[in-house]
Formats: sequence, structure tokens, C-alpha cells
Amino acid sequence: MLSIISSFNQAIIRAKQEEKDYLSLSPLIEKQKNKLNAVLALADNINPGDIGQFVSNYVDDCPRYLTAVHQLAVEKNILSYLQPFLNLCQTYFATPPDIINQSPGLASVLKKCYLCHRILEEINDQIANLTGKVLIDLDMSIPNLVAHTLIGEDLANQLDHLVLLSVETTETDKTSLNTNKHSSSSPQVHHKVSQHTLQ
Repeated sequence: MLSIISSFNQAIIRAKQEEKDYLSLSPLIEKQKNKLNAVLALADNINPGDIGQFVSNYVDDCPRYLTAVHQLAVEKNILSYLQPFLNLCQTYFATPPDIINQSPGLASVLKKCYLCHRILEEINDQIANLTGKVLIDLDMSIPNLVAHTLIGEDLANQLDHLVLLSVETTETDKTSLNTNKHSSSSPQVHHKVSQHTLQ
């Protein structure tokens, strides 16, 4: 898992360096400006004037959350259930679907991290439905909504559909959820969702 997270972090660092030259986020922000303003009205801790910092936090949180989920899965003995989904995140990050245009900068990494965040959101919901408790006490709905809006409705909806289909069709050991009771936990990460502050 450490090598996977390392590759995530290296790709994110490289994308941030490239962003200084390519400014790949600027066209997205300009194109979605009106929709972003409406969405950001729901998030009182996100400054509309610094979407770039939001994206930086959002992509940084992706490997942190994956690490936290993996640690919780080991602690609660449900890795046999979660590992296929973590593998799915790795696959989509390393080899994204064709609908994500690979390009220098943060725009492509944002879309890949959106896939990973949405997968984590879906499996957290799936665990809650199966056990009555979430695995992680983490509400990504607003950050994911901001990312969805920034990516653009058409593409983001395609990515959402891909996530739902992938989660539904991924073969995994659900019996471990029944035999290993767990309580929800908060992932130990540097930026909690409530701290996506862009001031």
C-alpha cells in the first residue's frame, strides 16, 4: 500500500509543479464560474476566490483518505472486503478511463481524484447499508459536489456512472462485514473535510 500511496503523492506533486506553467484549472474555473458560485453558497468554509487551493486540498486528501481507509480495514479485519475497491482506485488513478484526457497540471489529477473520492463515498454508504454503521465518519458530499461542478456536468455524470457501475460489479468478500463488527471512525488525515478552508 505504501508504494501505491507514494505513486499517488508523486503524481500530485508533479501535477502541482506543472500547473504553474500550464494553468489547466483556469479554463474550468472560468467556464463553470456561475455554477460554482451557486454551489459554493452551500459551503460556508470555501472561499469562491481561491478554488485553486480547494483543488490542492482535495487532491492531497485523496491518498490520505486511501491510507486511512486501508488502516481501518486492517484494524477491523475487513480488508478482504475493501481491498478490491482500493485496487479499483489505484487502477483508475494509474490508468484513467479514456473520457479523462491526460494533460499536464491539476485538471486531470482532479478528475482522477474525484473518481477515488466518489468510490470511497460509495463504499462508505454500502457499508452503512449492510451493517448500519459507516466505516469512516466522513462527509465528502460538499467537496465532491464542488469538484463535480468544476469538472463539468456532462463529464462528471459519466464519471459518477462509472463509479456506481464499478462498485456494483466489483467482486468482494461481504461476509467479513457480517463476521467483524466495527464502529465508525474518523480518518487521521491532515485536512479533515470540514477544514477545506480556502482563506
